[in-house]
Amino acid sequence: MELYRVEKNNIGLANSLQSLGDLEKRLGKIAEAEQRYTQAIAIYRSEGASLGLANSLKSLGDVETEAGNLGVAQDHYEQAIELYRKGGRTLGLANTLQSLGDLERSQKRFKEATEHYTTARDLYRLERHMTGLAYTCSELARVSHAVFDFAGSIEHLTEAVAAAKASNAQSVIEYVQGVQGEIHGKSLTTF
Repeated sequence: MELYRVEKNNIGLANSLQSLGDLEKRLGKIAEAEQRYTQAIAIYRSEGASLGLANSLKSLGDVETEAGNLGVAQDHYEQAIELYRKGGRTLGLANTLQSLGDLERSQKRFKEATEHYTTARDLYRLERHMTGLAYTCSELARVSHAVFDFAGSIEHLTEAVAAAKASNAQSVIEYVQGVQGEIHGKSLTTF
């Protein structure tokens, strides 16, 4: 970071701050991660770097969600969504909509969660991003189950299982199996 400062490479500095924030978040250092993301956001704004700004806003939204600052998190997600839309960044948009859906679901705002998840699902389908599709369909199944739409829940779980298999990622398969078990009230070990 010092080299970027000496060279006056502000974008490089902001990218480093973003990466350092990601590392601190993984280490559970929430306050430090929040500070790094906030610094990166200020630099990206001053430089007009909208993609970097969107990424940092999404990351800061995730940190604020973990800290229980849901209104602040929602604001960060909404800003990131707007930037991703303007920049045509489909996967960034889908990931942020998914996070916003998670936030809404945690507050039992199922209608709003469904809207965000449905848009994210459609974007993941468009991009053929099976990991994101599996996760989002699993969350749609949870929401459908919570509002007693059992046919919808089964439909979403079926798509989640297919996407998880297509992703060929064991962690994704296990996640979907966990959601199946949660919804069906039992532990499932295979599809």
